[in-house]
Amino acid sequence: MIKIDKKKTLLKININKRFPNFTLNCSVDIPNGITSIIGPSGSGKTTLLNCISGISQPETGYISLNSNILFSSSNKINTPLNKRRIGYVFQTPTLFPHMNVIQNIRYGYDMTPKTKQRVNLDELIEIFQLNNLVKRSTKNLSGGEKQRVDIARSIATSPDLLLMDEPIVSLDIKLKKIILDYLQLSWTHLQIPVLYVTHFISDAQNLSDKCLVISKGKKLAFGETQDILSDKNILSLFNYSD
Repeated sequence: MIKIDKKKTLLKININKRFPNFTLNCSVDIPNGITSIIGPSGSGKTTLLNCISGISQPETGYISLNSNILFSSSNKINTPLNKRRIGYVFQTPTLFPHMNVIQNIRYGYDMTPKTKQRVNLDELIEIFQLNNLVKRSTKNLSGGEKQRVDIARSIATSPDLLLMDEPIVSLDIKLKKIILDYLQLSWTHLQIPVLYVTHFISDAQNLSDKCLVISKGKKLAFGETQDILSDKNILSLFNYSD
């Protein structure tokens, strides 16, 4: 097992991203571990992930990962998406339909330079309990199985950071718990840091060490998950029902 200092700053963000009717203005230092990002729809959660990943480019500011600058408007740095070593799991699985399960997972693994590979495929398949699915066509998988394979494929690239944009929002409660448990195992055994976007307070409480709350494009709070999500002033800002 790889040992990572959870107190060390993983990600430094100070960005401004403008749209015609919305502006994301966020400054935060995020440590290693699993960090949840919560906020109402349209608050800027996905925009933040897209800027970190390189899908979107902020107008001004900087983003650094493990002290490596990914974006800096002042220094005219904008590292290409495929060079950032960041995995991204979306709400809907993006598996290759012409490949079976193991081929999908190996695709990410084989695309990673050998000097960067730090994930053991057998261990990964064991953690996500995919042993009985490796030869199955992805067309014949359930929603929960597809999402497990999609996450495993992203982790197989040995990313320095895994971004997850509400990847289990469409699953039932039982499947959600299973996926969350797998993500905890991924951090425990593989030490892949995670930024996890969710609308659900219970997901954040069950999964993350730290929690970032944003609304209308601005950071409202950041800190220990249990402290943040027990603050009535924070909770009163949202109409969560879980």
